[in-house]
Amino acid sequence: MEILDLNEDNLDSFFILFEQVVREDFSEYSGRIKNYFLTKDYSKDTFRYFLGKPYRKVLLATEKDNVVGYLVGDQTYGGVGFISFLGVERTRRNNGIGRMLLDSYEKFCKNKKAHMVKLSTFKRLMPFYTQCGFKHIGEEEMGYWGTRNQIMGKIIGNWNEDTLS
Repeated sequence: MEILDLNEDNLDSFFILFEQVVREDFSEYSGRIKNYFLTKDYSKDTFRYFLGKPYRKVLLATEKDNVVGYLVGDQTYGGVGFISFLGVERTRRNNGIGRMLLDSYEKFCKNKKAHMVKLSTFKRLMPFYTQCGFKHIGEEEMGYWGTRNQIMGKIIGNWNEDTLS
């Protein structure tokens, strides 16, 4: 298993898996919201735009050049990295791939001198993130896209104003 950054060469295979996971596994979102994600905010063209730009950090778990998992996160801001999406191919789940992606993103954030990683998730997914060291921060009754969101975070270092650049 290898963790790689998203690039032009693996964009197509990444997006196939991204679309599959969004359509099959995000039961909290309506079909209309899923279509919006895939054609607007998180379209293949949007990810292509992110390549080489300092907005997103997209990590891929690959095996023999096949993308089997991904993490879509932000570059750090104010000492915090934020994860937007984590997905693993259905047949490859419960094999540590999600944890490997989280660990790689945490390492990236530490290298950027971040002190915390945060994410917004659903109640059904909280046990996984808890096992990975995240703590429940709070709940948004009407969070992203009108859903009930669980906010979770993990302290990965100490805040230090001297790390500002």
